[in-house]
Amino acid sequence: MSTYSIPSFVMVVVTFYVGLYHLYIYFRRHFSHREDLTFSLCCFTMSLYGVFCVGMYNAHTLETGVAFQRGQVATLTLIGATFICFVVDYLNIRNKLMRNILTPFFIISALIVFLNKSHFILKLDIPSIKHVLLPFGKSVVYYEVAPGFFVDILSFLGVTVFVYAFFVSIQKWQSGEKSKAKAMIGATCIFCVGLLNDVSVHFGFYNSLYVIEYGYMGIVLLMATSLSNEVVESAIRKEALEESEKKYRELVDNSLVGIFIVKHDHVQFCNQRFAEIFGYETAEQAREKLWGDFIAEKDREAVLEEMSLPGPDGKEQKQLEFQGQDKCGSIIDIQSFFGYIVQKNGPAIQGTLIDITARKGAERRLKQTADELKRYTLELEQFVTVTTHHLQEPLRSISSYVQLLAKRYQNDLDDKAGEFIRYAVDGVERMYQLINDFLIYTRVGKPWQAKRRFSMITLVKRVVGQLSSVIQKNQAEISVTELPYVFGEETKLELLLKNLIINSIIHNGSDRPVVRIFAENDNGLWKIGVQDNGQGIAPEYHRLIFGMFQKLDKGTPGTGTGIGLSICKKIIEQHDGQIWVESEEGKGATFFFTLLDAVPLAEQE
Repeated sequence: MSTYSIPSFVMVVVTFYVGLYHLYIYFRRHFSHREDLTFSLCCFTMSLYGVFCVGMYNAHTLETGVAFQRGQVATLTLIGATFICFVVDYLNIRNKLMRNILTPFFIISALIVFLNKSHFILKLDIPSIKHVLLPFGKSVVYYEVAPGFFVDILSFLGVTVFVYAFFVSIQKWQSGEKSKAKAMIGATCIFCVGLLNDVSVHFGFYNSLYVIEYGYMGIVLLMATSLSNEVVESAIRKEALEESEKKYRELVDNSLVGIFIVKHDHVQFCNQRFAEIFGYETAEQAREKLWGDFIAEKDREAVLEEMSLPGPDGKEQKQLEFQGQDKCGSIIDIQSFFGYIVQKNGPAIQGTLIDITARKGAERRLKQTADELKRYTLELEQFVTVTTHHLQEPLRSISSYVQLLAKRYQNDLDDKAGEFIRYAVDGVERMYQLINDFLIYTRVGKPWQAKRRFSMITLVKRVVGQLSSVIQKNQAEISVTELPYVFGEETKLELLLKNLIINSIIHNGSDRPVVRIFAENDNGLWKIGVQDNGQGIAPEYHRLIFGMFQKLDKGTPGTGTGIGLSICKKIIEQHDGQIWVESEEGKGATFFFTLLDAVPLAEQE
């Protein structure tokens, strides 16, 4: 072998080795990447072309050179067939019409070139012996003949393949797949340089060889690098996917809820928690069992029917509570959320479930306790009503008889006896008022009327009218500022205002009580105040006075029963508000209460 055929021999070795490597990669990747297979075939045909180039450079007669020339033309045709297949697979081109037409045409044409000896392929009577200069002053004689018409057509179609590869690469670049497109564009540009060199040598414009061989080697190495990068990236993606699957598997296996997939009435998949809920040691024991086996018999038909009916769009999420049964047949309460998914071989149900047996038991016990409490409350209310009614009757009798005794024997009794009689009558009246207030307190917990929107200023005017005798008797002055519309039980809030206004008057301590009623908007809540000019309340009593029977002036007659403010507190709590007092001794007191969901100041009556 002459020294000037060494570059072609290097091309043979390089392309053949790269082809073998990618054929190995194709098998290693379990036949999943066709581009490795078509690239390896392309490398083998280029290697075969290099073999014929070596023979051509070592030929010393026209007959030998023509034989190798025929081999070159045939293998170039096969390069066109394998390269277009590689382009379609590598760039993942959906439209495979060009490949389907040219590939069989090139294969058949290669056979024709090998078998047909006519001038249609090679013009054997027209020698085209070239004396080509090589680098460093060397030269080689190239023995060949002029190509025939069919070979010219094949050359044109071969160029067409690379032009096609260039334009589809441009389209891939524009669609965002720049990595693959860049490699393919580089390969087509290398081919164009080699083609220009071949044409110039053929027509005698430029006497240099090896450029086409170097071009093919460049294409092979460039595409091999690109494919190797694909392999590496694929391996990285696979590793990342495996890591993601591992995390997902751990998340599913360690989940606190049961996860399942049901298909064709069988549990296709479930996690460990699902198995534990139904008494199985491992998830594998629960898989592939009938879904109905996990549902109690009384609920089985209804649950299976409900879970077999997807929503109108098939994406509806559903919730079910039913009784299930574990491996031993014990009944457990289940809450499940599920939806519908589409798999390759049909639709399936995917969902989660939790064991709510303990919660259901607690709910049943809570309901039982609530029912018992409701019954006890009703009995207590009846007892209070009956008791207060029966207590009032003897009190009336005592009061009547004491007053009758005082009237009949007033001339026979001294002043001391008259005072005792007044004490007795006053005690009976306070006891009577105490019973009435206690009865009102027990009834405040129930709704008296439907809540509605009403004018607070109208309510205050009505209350002031009802208390006109108390106001006149104590020479009190009532001032009212602009008040809002509120939402609540008007009758209860009327009772609230009565108690607060009466307290401000009878506990005032001054000769002329002054009571001011006003409202403030506090971050969307109405804060309504009842302010007096009385003797005030020490801070240590601010919370105490809202308790039952808590009076600061217990020995003073006519000062109430100590239940009024407790009633007020209960009414405000039913309206989701708060009530409190702000006061200092000797500086009067202001009782505030808030009303939630109050309507901002609007139309006033």
